[in-house]
Amino acid sequence: GLAVSIDITERKEAEDALRAGEERFRTLVESAADPIFVQVRERFVYVNQAAMRLYGASSPEELLGRSIFERFHPDYRARIEERIHALFETYRPAPMMEMVHVRVDGSPVDVEATAVAIEYGGESAVVVFVRDITARKAAEARIAADLDALTRLHALSTAFYSAEQIDTMLQDTVDAAVAITGARRGMLHLAEAEELRIVAQHGESPPLPP
Repeated sequence: GLAVSIDITERKEAEDALRAGEERFRTLVESAADPIFVQVRERFVYVNQAAMRLYGASSPEELLGRSIFERFHPDYRARIEERIHALFETYRPAPMMEMVHVRVDGSPVDVEATAVAIEYGGESAVVVFVRDITARKAAEARIAADLDALTRLHALSTAFYSAEQIDTMLQDTVDAAVAITGARRGMLHLAEAEELRIVAQHGESPPLPP
């Protein structure tokens, strides 16, 4: 499948290092390829370089001490709060979850994340492991679009139209062409002598030239 999960070995090493001491934890995760951050009382207390790049922060100060919910799309706040509560109830890693985070400039980014409850600086904390899945989501969208195009083409190639349904067939053809190409509008013309006549269209007609 297309699913991509965060490397379990990297995550376990980070968890073990955190238990052994914060300095070792920082040394290990600072160069990690995936974004990692630690939150205490729902505020950032540590972000690695990859997390800064993910969120488009030019310095740690743009994130540290600020609410983690500034970096989560509002639609996910309730679910994140539930996951944090469950973490401190069970102390079991949170399952991998797809969600939308928000960069410092306000732009969204598709991610998947898992989290573990730990102790950091003598306080209960959560270390969050994130992966940018923007490329994967784009690939999935392209595959879905290709599948839709194939489905439409197959439907057209196998459809039966009677002589009385010629207008329906022409309209279905234009609708399918627009959907497959992603165009805003489409028109099918019939040439009659020296005149072109629109026989089917999708979307608004372009303005006529003066």
